[in-house]
Amino acid sequence: MRRLLAVVFAVYVAAAAYLVFWPQPDTPAGAVLDLHTLLGRVGITFISGLVIEFVLNVALFVPLTLLGVLLWPRISPMHWLLTGVAATFLIEFLQYAALPDRSATLIDIVANSLGALIGIDLGLRLRWLHERQVRTKESPAQPGGPNGLGPGATARPGR
Repeated sequence: MRRLLAVVFAVYVAAAAYLVFWPQPDTPAGAVLDLHTLLGRVGITFISGLVIEFVLNVALFVPLTLLGVLLWPRISPMHWLLTGVAATFLIEFLQYAALPDRSATLIDIVANSLGALIGIDLGLRLRWLHERQVRTKESPAQPGGPNGLGPGATARPGR
């Protein structure tokens, strides 16, 4: 499973790098326009392109920290949050400095950071569920509590 997560992480990083460093804004802007058009076709016309762009920017960063938390559990969640925030600042700076047709905005930093936070939360929840499932399989429930004497009872030697 770890190998699969590593492959997914590598594919995600490559796809995200393509999206954020593509010199022309047509790919990200096209995704916003396509989604806005699709929503309009099904009668959802109250969601603006700015909201869609914000949600897509949030979604862009969820996998970074979600997969990171699952792949490298020894790295603290705070470090993953700092990684997500640093990555978004780096992306926005490079878009500003090196990609004249792209726009660097504060709202993208907020959205990407929120996505990193959501990814950490989801990763920690999935890790907790997995650890709970492993613990349950390793120590099957015994009737009457852990020592078979009933809930909260403890065995006393010599009695």
